[in-house]
Amino acid sequence: MVKLPTHYWRATSFALVVFGLVAFMGVLVALLFLVMWYAPRAHDPPQKQYLARLAQLLVALLLLTGLMLIAAVAHYISQRLKNPPEPFKPMGYEDAWSEGGRRLKPENAPPVEPWETPGGEKAKNDH
Repeated sequence: MVKLPTHYWRATSFALVVFGLVAFMGVLVALLFLVMWYAPRAHDPPQKQYLARLAQLLVALLLLTGLMLIAAVAHYISQRLKNPPEPFKPMGYEDAWSEGGRRLKPENAPPVEPWETPGGEKAKNDH
């Protein structure tokens, strides 16, 4: 039975999680800069208060996402240290024809037709 290469799956899932978290952090930073840019230009006090609370929410989400990113990296590193990937071992060369010949049992083989033998029907028709 073939053993699945878990280190490939682990690295791929780690890369997807890190990419997703970094992309989300990028969106949060862009929104935070946008809110901070609009906040001084707001004229109404309720609107300024709304933008300040929105900025606080964005900072909290940014910190939470950063903690999740740190936890994902720590988990990946701890798993790599606990279960290092196994070294690559070639399976060896197996000739398909010799394997087929080894498995074939002559008593179970179908009958040979004349056209399958060298010079089969052609040799028969030449005479």
